[in-house]
Order: sequence, then C-alpha cells, then structure tokens
Amino acid sequence: MGIIIECPKCGHWNAGSAQVCRGLIRSGSKKGNPCDVRNLRRLSAKEYLIEYRSSDGKKIRERVGPNKLDAEYRLQEMKNHIDDQAPKVQSSVTLSEIFDWYLGLPETKKKIAFRRIEARIKSLRRLFNAEGKVQELTVRQLELFVAQRTLEDSPMKKGEKIAPKTVKEELSLLKSIFKKAVEFGELPAVPIRGTSYPEIEVNNIRERIFSEEEFQRLLEATPQWLQRIIIMAQGTGMRQNEIIQLTW
Repeated sequence: MGIIIECPKCGHWNAGSAQVCRGLIRSGSKKGNPCDVRNLRRLSAKEYLIEYRSSDGKKIRERVGPNKLDAEYRLQEMKNHIDDQAPKVQSSVTLSEIFDWYLGLPETKKKIAFRRIEARIKSLRRLFNAEGKVQELTVRQLELFVAQRTLEDSPMKKGEKIAPKTVKEELSLLKSIFKKAVEFGELPAVPIRGTSYPEIEVNNIRERIFSEEEFQRLLEATPQWLQRIIIMAQGTGMRQNEIIQLTW
C-alpha cells in the first residue's frame, strides 16, 4: 500500500515521498534520457495515485488527483475497508507467545543469523503490543510500526536513522513467523495476508564502486586468507551472508 506521484513530463510513477523524478523521457529527441524534473511535488500538473491490494490479493492503482491530502485520505479509507473485510484469526495466542515459540524452535536456533533474529524480534516486541492477541493485529498497526521505526536513530551509524531495509526485513520476519506458526498448528491462519503488508521502498543504488587501482591496493593490504574472499565477492557480487556460509 502506498501513494504514487505521476510525473507530468514523462509519466513515470514515483514514490509518494519523491522530490526528483526517476523516469526516462519517452518521446522526442531526448527519448531515453533521464527526466530533469527536480521539484516534483511542487508541480501543479502532477497527479497522485494510491496503490493497494484487494481482499483477494489483486493489486489496484487508483487515480486521485493533484492533492496529496486527498490521496492520503483515500488510502486510509481503503486500509480501513480492507481491515474490516479481512477474516479474523480466532485464537487467544499473544504476539509474545508466538515470538517465544519461534525463538525456541530447534531450526531457528541453528540459523547462523540467530542473534540478528533475536534483535529483530526485540524491535517487534517493543513497538507492537506484544501482550495483545495475534487476532487483534491490523494493517494499520503495521503501518504505524513502519512510521515509528524509520524515525528511530540507528545504533550502528551515528547521526542516521534506521534504514528502510532493516524495517523491511523486520516485517518479513514477522510474516515468516506467522506462516511457520500456521504450518506447525500454533495458529489457525495468518492474521494478515502477505499482500496487505506495507510496501517499503529500499534504495540499493551504490554511490560508487572500487576502481581497479583501489581494488589492487585493498588486496595488497589484506592477508592471503582474506584475499580469496575479497576476490570471490568482487567477481560474483555475492552477499556477505552467502559468502560466510561457503565451505572453503
């Protein structure tokens, strides 16, 4: 669920928070060039759309108009409507009990990222009502979690906020926990369909990459055992968690 801004110049659909259009010119002599709109939300000719999924999981985009407040109001209307239509889980199990159950699973304890899972669940416990019943969880509560979490200071990067990627991973974990609980018979059904979870935009664009000279200097400054890992990462683009699971 979210708000989209349509650029009046190139027609590209941007995230509702975007200031700069990320689209490409579609026609004319500049076709294929990046759109040069830099003050997207100030343009009177812009159009807002809302995006959500129906109760059967179908993605729907609805054009609202040039006013962002109207788009926010309409999106909230649809969220409330979806919450009302969603089948409620008939269970007295609390979120805290489900978290404890998941952390106690042998397969969870064996995971390499177990400590990270514990940290993510700690954040989920803190911002959700952990003593509340699973059946009481709503899409609105998920939206509030995202809003609150992204305003918190990062414990790892001084002066920065919690990264959207971290929040997205925390919600993905919550979704996985519910799915696992259903598989094991701890819950009769998931409280919220996966298609109703908030969509979080993650910018994975790298500002720059190592030059060949910098890469060689890095290799020269590292021990031989680490050089093989660096070469593997540079040559394949594998992620850190993928590399550390390899047998060398």
